[in-house]
Parts: sequence; structure tokens; C-alpha cells
Amino acid sequence: CVFTDDQMWDNCAFDDYRSFNTFYESLVLLLFVTTGENWVDAMQTAMRQTPTIWPGLVFFIVFYIVSFYMLFNLFIGVILQEFELTDEQKMGMQLGYFRVKILKELKRRRLKKRVNLQGILDNK
Repeated sequence: CVFTDDQMWDNCAFDDYRSFNTFYESLVLLLFVTTGENWVDAMQTAMRQTPTIWPGLVFFIVFYIVSFYMLFNLFIGVILQEFELTDEQKMGMQLGYFRVKILKELKRRRLKKRVNLQGILDNK
């Protein structure tokens, strides 16, 4: 776009609210690119602003890949954090497994003792 105040709004190929004319509009446009909302149209408009298409193409593709990668990692991190057990939950599970193991061992010993007592009584 043209950067003079007189011609800023007349010669810009972007629409009024999605352009790089002001800092705020730039952030809004980059937010749309990050969310994937018509980012290809914005990229094509930016590529028409220079004699060659490479600066706009490289900028938008790199920006899209980096922002998508960061948002995707943030999303996955939040999900994994919610599924991760706290130390108290891990300790509770370990105690539960230990209690079950002890109860099974006590039951096995009690049955063994009962069988031994019945064998002794039957032999008399």
C-alpha cells in the first residue's frame, strides 16, 4: 500500500479493515491469518502490492506455519496438562494398588490356614 496520508485509502488493494495501513489493522489481519479465516485472500492481496510475489508469499506462509505450530502446541499442551495426574492422585492410586495386594495376600493366607486346619482335623 501507499504510505502517504493522502493516498493511503485510495490506492490500497486491501479492504478498509483488513490491511497493513495501521498497526491495529495489521494485528487484526494477522489474527485472521492465524485463525485460517481467508488467509489465502490476504496473501494474494499482499502479493499484488510488490513487483514480485515472493516477499508476500514467503511472509504469509512462514507466518502461517509458525503461528499454527505455536497455537497447535499450546492446544495440545493444555489437553495433556488436563489429563496428567497430580502427585496426590498418583499417591492415592499407588496406595489403592498396595491395599488390594495386601488384602489378596491376607485372603490367600487365611484360606491356606483354613485348609491346613481342615487337613489336621480330618487326620485325627
